[in-house]
Amino acid sequence: MEHQSSAEQTRDDGPTLVQPRAPSFYQPLNDSENQIRLLELLPADDTEDPDTLRCTIRHCSIDESLVYRALSYVWGDPKITRRILVDDREAQVTTNLADALFQLRKDGVKSLWIDALCINQKDDVERSHQVQKMKKIYESAVEVIVWLGAGDDLSDHGMKKIRKLAILASCFNIPDICGLHLFQMTAKQRLGLGQHAVRCVQLSRILDKEAEQSIIQLMHRPYWRRAWVIQEVLVARTAVLKCGNAVVPWTELCAAIALLSWREDVLHDGSEAGDGMSRAANLYFSRRPIVALQEIYRRCSVGLNLASVMRFTCNESHLEASEAKDRIYAFLGLLDEEASDAITIDYTTPDAAVFAQATRHLLVRSGLEVLLFSGLAHRKSDIDCPSWVIDWRHTGIKPEHWISIVIGSYEWPGLTSQRIGETELLLNGARIDAVDRVLHFSGALPDVPVMVNAVKVLFKGRPSSLPVREAIAQVVYPYLWAWRQWHRELYTVTMKALFQRGESHCTKTREHAQAEARNSRRPVQGDENLTGQEGMERERQDGLRSVLQNQPIGNRHIFITTNGYLGSAPDATQVGDVVYMLEGSTIPFLLRRGDENRFQLVSSAYVYGMMGGDFWESNPLVEEIVLF
Repeated sequence: MEHQSSAEQTRDDGPTLVQPRAPSFYQPLNDSENQIRLLELLPADDTEDPDTLRCTIRHCSIDESLVYRALSYVWGDPKITRRILVDDREAQVTTNLADALFQLRKDGVKSLWIDALCINQKDDVERSHQVQKMKKIYESAVEVIVWLGAGDDLSDHGMKKIRKLAILASCFNIPDICGLHLFQMTAKQRLGLGQHAVRCVQLSRILDKEAEQSIIQLMHRPYWRRAWVIQEVLVARTAVLKCGNAVVPWTELCAAIALLSWREDVLHDGSEAGDGMSRAANLYFSRRPIVALQEIYRRCSVGLNLASVMRFTCNESHLEASEAKDRIYAFLGLLDEEASDAITIDYTTPDAAVFAQATRHLLVRSGLEVLLFSGLAHRKSDIDCPSWVIDWRHTGIKPEHWISIVIGSYEWPGLTSQRIGETELLLNGARIDAVDRVLHFSGALPDVPVMVNAVKVLFKGRPSSLPVREAIAQVVYPYLWAWRQWHRELYTVTMKALFQRGESHCTKTREHAQAEARNSRRPVQGDENLTGQEGMERERQDGLRSVLQNQPIGNRHIFITTNGYLGSAPDATQVGDVVYMLEGSTIPFLLRRGDENRFQLVSSAYVYGMMGGDFWESNPLVEEIVLF
């Protein structure tokens, strides 16, 4: 079996894929006529080897009334390929695509659009033009086929169970509210679901372990990790889920998984089957931003803005794209005209330049909020672009990114384009102080006492009126609260149960400590005179410690400034970094000085006593600074 060269094996996702070798069966497309290629599957020939698949390619205009289906799939392992014949010329495709083609031929499908075969991937100019047409291609198809891969007994069982769940979901009117989390539902919708709670309990008992595992296995398939999945399914007129020869309409899949998730939210019955199906629901809702974006996109007549898409897709650490720029290109078809005009699809453009295009647009549209996702602290590795540009290779936004949003949430004014250059960002800001000491912190809650003692030692002899205990509590607590907000949005079922257990554990811990104190006739935690507000503060800290024991605190380190301010920031923080409040923001940022008044952005920061708009009421000295 002929394998692809190493240079051709880099693509496992999206529209940039391994292509057949010479002689090429591609003829140039006429872009002025909006041409695309369609693949025509030829029926099996009884005289040929049954493992032979023949097809032809034809050119046509996407503006015509075409009848074809579009395939949404994952490329698969490029080292394992099968031979097909395209216009009587050999082409090697992965076994996953070959399995899809053989199954679709068996199903009687004739005309298909498949990115791997309908785009000449060796021609970057053609790729750029065709990717711009992908939204039109998928929304014009009579059907989008979501191919999960070859089937087996377990997947067949899972597909059957999904269809049964969808039937039950229709009784609850769940398809009409598909895509909403429980906290987004109206009171009427919650009541309607609650009225069927008893049936939901019965449902959880019907779903045996095999059914649970079969659905989880389907949601673990590699397909769900593709970045391009979101656009391909969201713009589809009709979509079907296909695994082997089993088929489930996309709407039924959404309804079935929604039923499982909402049953857990409403009942919290803790049954074994319920816990299992909760895990299955989490796989879909917490790791698939396609579900969250689907309902938003359908309600939006002019397209999404890039900031909202970024929040969903950057949060998704499992989305894959072998070319970094596809983390932006994959969603352009969903965006409003302003965003799509600002970013040009061009595969000859370096990644850094594409990242800069997107960041400039976000700065004009969303203001300095963008800088919460930028900075040296959030770089996956070295990249030749300004520090204020978002690195889209960073595949997961951690809870630390939302800390400042939770604390200082407000309308961020956009910047004027005149202040955004090719490599420099011109801003006004007020200097607060400089970082003097950094306490490297593992992030595990058991290390908090060590960190607290270290902070107290550092504050000895310093001219500071800072209430150390209160400052430490305030510096640590927002991250944990932000963590909860983060998970409430994307991990509703799991985090609700976690906090219920944590709160219960917290109560038991306090009761146990109080009982021990009474028995031994000594104060809790060894403090001799904890009363009133101070006692409540200690109780709050004890509760915090109990709730999130052994949970990391957002990968943050504690720092102390020259004048005694206490704060925290990512572990990229260094002694000498300067704390600035930037005009248009109510939260501080850490900057690293370059030459003259030019700085690199490190990250946003939390500084005790400096959060919120009160800082600007003191009329601080404002200076012009340049980020590069």
